[in-house]
Amino acid sequence: MGASRRSLAWHIPRLALGLSAILFLLAAVVPQLIISKSRLIPLDTRFTVSTTPAYTQVYDPKAPCAQAAQRDCYVIETQSQLTRVLETHKTDDKKETAVSVQEKLTRTDNRHTIFTLDDSLRLTRRSTYPVADKVSQLQLTAPDFNIHIDTDTFARDGVQYFYPFEPERRSYDFFDIFAQDTIPLDYVDSSDGLYVFTQKIPATNIRQSLARSMRQPEDISDDRPDNAAHTDLNKEELADIYQSQVSADASFFYPNSDEAAPTGAVVLDPFYSATRTLWVEPQSGTIVDQKEDIFLFLARNQEEANMTAHVGHDNYRTLLRTTLSWDQQTKDRAWQQANPTLHKLEVLKVLTFSARILGFILLGYGLWRLYRKS
Repeated sequence: MGASRRSLAWHIPRLALGLSAILFLLAAVVPQLIISKSRLIPLDTRFTVSTTPAYTQVYDPKAPCAQAAQRDCYVIETQSQLTRVLETHKTDDKKETAVSVQEKLTRTDNRHTIFTLDDSLRLTRRSTYPVADKVSQLQLTAPDFNIHIDTDTFARDGVQYFYPFEPERRSYDFFDIFAQDTIPLDYVDSSDGLYVFTQKIPATNIRQSLARSMRQPEDISDDRPDNAAHTDLNKEELADIYQSQVSADASFFYPNSDEAAPTGAVVLDPFYSATRTLWVEPQSGTIVDQKEDIFLFLARNQEEANMTAHVGHDNYRTLLRTTLSWDQQTKDRAWQQANPTLHKLEVLKVLTFSARILGFILLGYGLWRLYRKS
């Protein structure tokens, strides 16, 4: 009996010390393994975005206008709504996911489509950035504006539909469809526990964007001089680009009261400016809200485009002006995606804390028993 007690007294402190070591190890390793998996973009998902119907100015070539009417007659006031379906799929590389996006902006009064987008890309699941391979491809069509983007496969840069897990409070390159380029999305604030990022896109010549989408399908994010934009294009591609231009007498595009308006025949290019704001949950990196102020318009040159974009509206040369804000249902769905990760992180925090406390108790108990024995 005495030998048994001595054996038990010898084993208990060592068992306590061993268990404390195991608990410390589990507290250090298990959360990292679980968090590492949570960092990955989930596979085989479907997320639907819809925006609140919003006031919209849009060019309607079929508006009932008199033959001698100025262009402001064709710029009508209505409401529009954007819908987007985003899906993620498995690939042959488990570290990557294929993303497909179908997007449509529609007038609410007659269900007429303003533009459609079909976008496909492959992302690294951990970083949420596009892979370096030439596997991205997109088609954007706005028939009433004679804007058609149809890229070959290319290598894309910048975030777009996803944000990284635990994003930093810094600027991220963000790929814009109309600009066909990456433009910084800047961290500006923390509001109600969310990170707020804003991107301001200056007046961008859509003709140059079309050229970027065609001239080098390998990587349309590379910076190249605008004066070299058309040098690599064939005649058909140049024709596609220049069909977005419009020409007529200046009196059609400018009000008679504008003393500074040009006279005679003018040629105008489509331009684009936008302000994009994202609200990001800072632990999961989930985008839980988004707002975009979009302005497409015509201008003779970059200087005039800059002035028009600064004013923010023009009743004569507008192609599209609207605000796209996620509706409440979309925001609720985004939070439904974020909440499981947040709950998992909270449970991990509690379990890790409990394991460490219990580990310290066992460590102290084991050392105390060893001290008593000695």
